[in-house]
Amino acid sequence: MKKKQFILIFSGAVCLFLAGIHFYFHAHPIQLKSTDLEIEVNSKYNFKDNLRFIYFGNEKDVSIQPEIDTSSLNEYDIFYQYKDYKQKCHIRIVDTTPPVLKLKNYKTDLVEKVKPEQFIESCKDYSDCSFKIMNKNTDKEGKTEIIIFAVDSSGNETKEKCTLTRIEDTKPPVINNFQSNIEIYQGESYDFNQIQIEDDGVGMTSERLM
Repeated sequence: MKKKQFILIFSGAVCLFLAGIHFYFHAHPIQLKSTDLEIEVNSKYNFKDNLRFIYFGNEKDVSIQPEIDTSSLNEYDIFYQYKDYKQKCHIRIVDTTPPVLKLKNYKTDLVEKVKPEQFIESCKDYSDCSFKIMNKNTDKEGKTEIIIFAVDSSGNETKEKCTLTRIEDTKPPVINNFQSNIEIYQGESYDFNQIQIEDDGVGMTSERLM
């Protein structure tokens, strides 16, 4: 008798449990893997990949609105709809990719104050980057390994190495087409870019020319 009572109680509990599951999934037919997604900027993401389970349905029966633009950093709410049921998901478009930095070696004289931009051949990133030379001393003669640090507006960082070569520059530049006397009238200006200068390429910059 006790065994039959136990079986009846157990069977009733199982039925209630199954009925509860059925009621829950009937009321919440869409189950998502996450209701808070981070998506990389400029990436392609299939939002149906976020579907975990559809109760008595198929993913083709689920619509997702609105469409999301992943080309800029932003936040959105999207809605998965299956029949009359909607499930909200919060979307954050983020930038977590560090800059791709390509450097070049630089050669100059013993007095030029070098800048990080002089070592950069290219920098690819979603946003603007700032650069810094990590070396404390860049003034010694000869070759120095230079470390360039780059960080974008989202805080993603990278660093690369290149070589700075400093040599003594004993050969002055030669000016080919500069007249000894130039007449400039009041209110006029002179374009120094038209001056033709030949140099061995060591330590010659427009800033130092002017």
